[in-house]
Amino acid sequence: MTQLPGPGRKWDPAQIWEARIARGGRRFRPINTLGFATNHKMPVSPTTRMNTILAWTDDLIFFSRIHGVAAKMGLVAKQVRRADAFDGETGIGLVLVDIQVAGENLAAVAGDLLPKGVRMVGYGSHVDAAGLRAARELGLNPVMPRSQFVERLPLDLFGWVGRGCCS
Repeated sequence: MTQLPGPGRKWDPAQIWEARIARGGRRFRPINTLGFATNHKMPVSPTTRMNTILAWTDDLIFFSRIHGVAAKMGLVAKQVRRADAFDGETGIGLVLVDIQVAGENLAAVAGDLLPKGVRMVGYGSHVDAAGLRAARELGLNPVMPRSQFVERLPLDLFGWVGRGCCS
């Protein structure tokens, strides 16, 4: 079996490859930022009512970030681009709202979903203070700038769905 170099020595990629083959081709699983192997899914809490997340955004790249975090937590994320797409949806646990995309339709959708007990989290541009304030007045909780949303998403998403204390 090929010996890997000890501490302080350079690692030759060919030696690493030979050692990997000698071990039967096993690879180490990379660890994600949450401390789990990337194929590990967090269990859904029994107190979680529903584990479907709707992301009301038209940004596919940003939705892929939301989807990735949700998938690592064992949650299902779907993208919604228009207000009329909420009509047939059932089993919604959380709605993540891009305030600029929602626009004037936000009041109607919030008036429909919030009384049903669906939690709505809003995010938007940090320069649109009036839009963020209007979303708070409609009952979205929490409402934050997009940069803060990106930071809090991996930490608070599970709590938002489970009605946890992380608001």
